[in-house]
Amino acid sequence: MKRLVILACLLCLSAQVGLLAQQKPQAKVDLSFNRSNMDEILEPGYVNWIVPQVQSESKTIEGITFTWSTPAEEAASLRPGWNKTSIQNADNKSKDGRLTFDGLTIDPRAFGSMSLTISGLPVGKHSLQTYHNCWENPANFYAVPMTVSLNGQVVYDKVEPTFNQAVAANARILVFELDIAKAGDVATITFTTTPENIVAPSGGQSNMFAPPFCNGFELNTDNVSSQAKEPYPAAGDIHADADQGSVLLCWSPANAEVKQHKLYVGRDSMTVARMKTPTAVLEKGDTTYLLENLYSMNTYYWRVDEVDAEGYVAKGKMWHFKPRQLAFPGAEGYGRFAQGGRGGQVYHVTNLSGERIPGSFLYGLLDVQGPRTIVFDVSGIIDLGFQAVFTQPNTTIAGQTAPGKGICIKGANINIGSDNICRYMRFKHGYGDTGNAMGMSGSNHAIVDHTTAAWGTDETVSGRGAKNVSFQYSL
Repeated sequence: MKRLVILACLLCLSAQVGLLAQQKPQAKVDLSFNRSNMDEILEPGYVNWIVPQVQSESKTIEGITFTWSTPAEEAASLRPGWNKTSIQNADNKSKDGRLTFDGLTIDPRAFGSMSLTISGLPVGKHSLQTYHNCWENPANFYAVPMTVSLNGQVVYDKVEPTFNQAVAANARILVFELDIAKAGDVATITFTTTPENIVAPSGGQSNMFAPPFCNGFELNTDNVSSQAKEPYPAAGDIHADADQGSVLLCWSPANAEVKQHKLYVGRDSMTVARMKTPTAVLEKGDTTYLLENLYSMNTYYWRVDEVDAEGYVAKGKMWHFKPRQLAFPGAEGYGRFAQGGRGGQVYHVTNLSGERIPGSFLYGLLDVQGPRTIVFDVSGIIDLGFQAVFTQPNTTIAGQTAPGKGICIKGANINIGSDNICRYMRFKHGYGDTGNAMGMSGSNHAIVDHTTAAWGTDETVSGRGAKNVSFQYSL
């Protein structure tokens, strides 16, 4: 009997090891521009990779090493690029604009090549998807098509990138099958542009974008081109209009071959991911569903599986949304639904230091992780010495909690970020440096209430690229 038990345990362990061996490592990487405000550049759900201006740079994710490089003989270096206006646009940001409007290219911005080498992959077949949406203005630029090779063999010839696509599924996506025959094998994908690849611009553009580039890549994930896309409410929307207790779910089909949509909805992501019985089955052309009896404290998860004419089912991405709530009683304007630090921790400001030390205001803004509500146990003047500070998303600055005469920020240059609530504060810049007293540049869903901004030496308040913001009862 004891031998049988041991044998059964060994067989079970062997099966588990075999299952683990069959699991493929996954990675989703956003190649980004270097910015201090990570919320501005990082696409949610992706690993951020800012490649500096070097000839070779590596990053290891889940035991797999990715290396971008340029040929030594070309004397070119890697460099990030972006379109500041497009990536800061709130509409683009609500889609996939933080992925598709920046990326990696080469310097000088001329013809050349760059390679992605992947090492450490288990033996077997793997898939790779790369994104190529040119971030330059299509009214002024045309891009040189790329020739793409895998391990020295051309797999795509004269591939033209897309322009101005905020939805990742609508960007140019290249799909590769990586066949790792033995341990230690690597896969190298090379993107090249040459003068021979030039195609005359169709719109009379006068500027040429010559170098190869890439916005990001995904390893061993579902084929993006086969999945439903453009959901409403947008993926991750925590300000969905469910004021009447319902939301009309909408999406776009993956392509014209889709014959049926299987919708799955629930309040737990793992449950929805595993659901076998659809909430609803909709035929071709029907891409809406009225979801009722919603509650503003709940988060709702949903996915749409696409079925083609041959019965193949492409499992959909997991989307989620949350009905909107007022930031506070009396909140008005487009920013009235800012989330602030709701559901997070309460951070106490216990000193008037302008340094990033525990208990300081600056520490609460920059070093505390996750949603936070900042309250004040002290009153007085905090001198930030003209530091440019970008607050993190989901932050509430509750100036009304300060005793006495409240809080005044001297040498201020604070940019209130997305889903921020700022109340009863005084921001005064003053002479000594050129800058704003405060702003909401690039923010989406932010509200400033009963606050003073003064003595700016550039702009007193800047709101460039912002959307859904309110500046109420303030000077």
